[in-house]
Amino acid sequence: MNKEDIRVILEKVKKGELEVDAAASSLKDLPFKDLGFAKVDNHRSLRNGFPEVIYCEGKSLAEIEGIVKEMLKHENNILASRAEKEVYQRIKEIAPEAVYHERPKQKNYFNI
Repeated sequence: MNKEDIRVILEKVKKGELEVDAAASSLKDLPFKDLGFAKVDNHRSLRNGFPEVIYCEGKSLAEIEGIVKEMLKHENNILASRAEKEVYQRIKEIAPEAVYHERPKQKNYFNI
C-alpha cells in the first residue's frame, strides 16, 4: 500500500462511499503483518518509496510464497533476491507477471 492508496481510502470515507469499519479493516495490517515465520513490513514503501525486498536464501518455497501473497495484497512492485529458478517457477504460478533475472556472477532475483 502506498500513500495514494491510503488517500483513496480516506477520500472514500469522507465522501461516504466507504464505511469507517471497512476502511479500518483495509488498514489493519499497516505497518506490519506477522506471518509467524516472517514479519512483512507493509509500510516500508510509504517510508522509503520502495517495498521490502524478499531475501529468499534460507527460506522454504512455502515461506517465500506466503510472503509474496501477503505483499501482493499491498504492493505493485516486489523484488526477491537470491531466488533459485524453482522459487521463481512457483511464484510465476501466483504472479504471472513475475520476471526472472539470471546473473552469472551474482545471485538471481525476480521481480513482479
